[in-house]
Amino acid sequence: MKQRIQIGDNYFDLTAGAPGRPGQISTEKADTPDALDPVAFASTKPDPIAQYIARPAEPTEKPPEAELDQLTAWQAFTGPKSVYPQQWQNYTDGRQKHCGFNIWAFLFGLQWFAFRKMYGKALIAGMLEMAIVIALMGQGRSLPGLWLTLVISLSLPRLAIGYWANFALFRKAQREIAKVRSFNTDNSRKLAMIAAAGSGSFVSLMLLYGVLFAIRFLSTKM
Repeated sequence: MKQRIQIGDNYFDLTAGAPGRPGQISTEKADTPDALDPVAFASTKPDPIAQYIARPAEPTEKPPEAELDQLTAWQAFTGPKSVYPQQWQNYTDGRQKHCGFNIWAFLFGLQWFAFRKMYGKALIAGMLEMAIVIALMGQGRSLPGLWLTLVISLSLPRLAIGYWANFALFRKAQREIAKVRSFNTDNSRKLAMIAAAGSGSFVSLMLLYGVLFAIRFLSTKM
């Protein structure tokens, strides 16, 4: 006669009259309730904490932007419809020996330099033109002949100014763009700063007209 006892999850058959002496081990599992099964305690829902830990870390910094293209920077400096950048590109590539001819500087001389906020060059152009005017007025010619001589005499300096103006503006653009490139900011901000540096100044032009009017007014009083 055998007696069956349970130890853990297994049943042991013991021969009657020989207590404590094991017989054969049964492979039958105990009828453990599902509530006591460790698998029953496992959650079927995903653990949000475990998912957060397992998720790869997101980059905290944006990838670096590409360097500003030189032609784009020139275009921002001079304006979207300007022809200067293409002329400057031809000059830097060696396709032409100058930066182009500036018709506005030829027509307006020092006024163009003042508008472009190149005050030192405006002073040089103004002194050159003033010297020519004073030299012609000292010859005592009649008014019609004086104006004709004045136009002819100013044509050659204005031609030089027309070529010099584009080169001077090119040098200014290079300096301002290099300065802006050194700032640690995004490209859109850099383009805005370059555009501000290259914009014209009507205030400077009005101040110049005020100075010229004052000089003319004082000269008539002397």
